[in-house]
Amino acid sequence: MNPYKNYEDFLGTDDPQRIQPNTDGWLPLAREIREKLGGKGCLLDNYLAFVFDGLAHTKAMDAADAGNDAATLLWNAIRFVMAGDEERGGKNSLYPQVKEYIDTHPLPYQEDITRQHIYYVMLAVHVPTHQLPNYIYQTRPPVVKMDIVRLRELYREIGTILGDFDPVEQLGESIRASFQITDAAHIFIQSTAEVLLYSLTYRDNETSKQVFQLLMEHPPDASSEAKIE
Repeated sequence: MNPYKNYEDFLGTDDPQRIQPNTDGWLPLAREIREKLGGKGCLLDNYLAFVFDGLAHTKAMDAADAGNDAATLLWNAIRFVMAGDEERGGKNSLYPQVKEYIDTHPLPYQEDITRQHIYYVMLAVHVPTHQLPNYIYQTRPPVVKMDIVRLRELYREIGTILGDFDPVEQLGESIRASFQITDAAHIFIQSTAEVLLYSLTYRDNETSKQVFQLLMEHPPDASSEAKIE
């Protein structure tokens, strides 16, 4: 099946009924659970407060910006290496490994910008691996304040009182469907992928071919695999 057969495959559907989350779908279930908890309804209140606060601190725009920053870090490292700018390169954490790769993998193309885009494509696969853990670690502090251990305890306490954990699990899934259409890590990765696509579609003036065409015609050998750790 062709995955790209119409505009919707690139942009998503414009039908709100197909994509709009049911932002109050969790509410009837929460009310039902709270009623069953009786005098212990405050347990659910605390559980929901923790979950909503945690989700509120995970902003899609911040994740996208972080992904773009990670891509820019690699792009600048390549640029500094190719320009012989060790002063600025020394301030870039990726510079030593990028320099080692570029020094041992010369490219035949005349245009510096073409070579820069090709090097980016060759190295970009490691941007998420190298930078995503840093982003997740740096983003955790506001979420950590919600006390994940207490959140787990509340889940267990509610399920134990109900005598059934299924309603609490269903509530969590309903909240996820309503407010967490995707997670920050995937938004980060999508942002880096957009920069990669820009390099893949760059057109070399010398050959009048785009980078993805050059890579298909002259694929790097196995020994050219780039590694950033």
